[in-house]
Amino acid sequence: MDFFTINKKSYVQFFFILAATFCSFSLSAQTCDNVTAPGSIGSDQILNGAGVPLSIQGITDATGGTGAIEYLWMKTDISGSSNSSTIWSIIEGATSADYQPGELTKTTYFTRCARRSGCSEYAKESNIIAVNVVAALPVELISFDAKTKGNVVNLDWATGSEINHDYFSLEHSTNGADFAEIEFIRGEGNDSDTKKEYSFLHRNANSGVNYYRLLQVDMDGKYTYSSVVKAEIKANTNISVAPNPTFDLMTVQVSELPQNAVVLTLHHANTGQKLSVIDLSEGQSNLRVNTEDLAPGMYIVQVLSDNGSRLASTKFIKANR
Repeated sequence: MDFFTINKKSYVQFFFILAATFCSFSLSAQTCDNVTAPGSIGSDQILNGAGVPLSIQGITDATGGTGAIEYLWMKTDISGSSNSSTIWSIIEGATSADYQPGELTKTTYFTRCARRSGCSEYAKESNIIAVNVVAALPVELISFDAKTKGNVVNLDWATGSEINHDYFSLEHSTNGADFAEIEFIRGEGNDSDTKKEYSFLHRNANSGVNYYRLLQVDMDGKYTYSSVVKAEIKANTNISVAPNPTFDLMTVQVSELPQNAVVLTLHHANTGQKLSVIDLSEGQSNLRVNTEDLAPGMYIVQVLSDNGSRLASTKFIKANR
């Protein structure tokens, strides 16, 4: 592949414009047995703000031809490196198979050219890799976890650095869609070098699955959300029916009714058809249910939470007298 041709004057200036090949330029009129494959380098990197990237490693050596292999590294900060308007610059002194860039403040692209000793042209160039410099994140969230103990959810999170950080809002949801703040936590402002750990105990969490996320707000009002974590509180709710079989009136007894229990439902055991719904919002735990109009058969009575999860259920038989 031939992209650039550079004369001696261009070489002294250390940069050249894409033409026939960006690795090919003549130093003399020698003939040689040059490389036929350029080898490869790897791989793309991402820097969180300005910094020094990892060394760019030569993955495979150039092959073909005879004689010692000579390398030359080049760079550009213009994207679309195969475009004819791209300008590449030679990196002075970068002649090894690997290359360690210095500090980068913007996204930069690198490639490595190869030739055989005694040849006048760098005839082949490797793949192009990018070191992407992205805007520094105001908060580097390195962990966010939720663990349960009884009906308490222990939430822990840690930051690796904080820049322009105002506060966290810890949000909770019972359905994974509708969130509300349960705690406000002031941030560290500008503490870019210290790991900071946070924790919060969500006491009396709802039975069933609880969802949590962090809203991080900067001092300039900009904000980001963390990923959602979840924790499940196992309900100890039990339900019993008497008499069973029943003929007309029966008593439904619910023990350890959680705060988020909202309804008691009655279903046909074979078809699953919902036959009645009883409101439990006032904490009722001892209910009288009239089954006189039910046809003989098997039925299911269950307690549901406010997010629709089943907390407890049992079966009963409606019998003829």
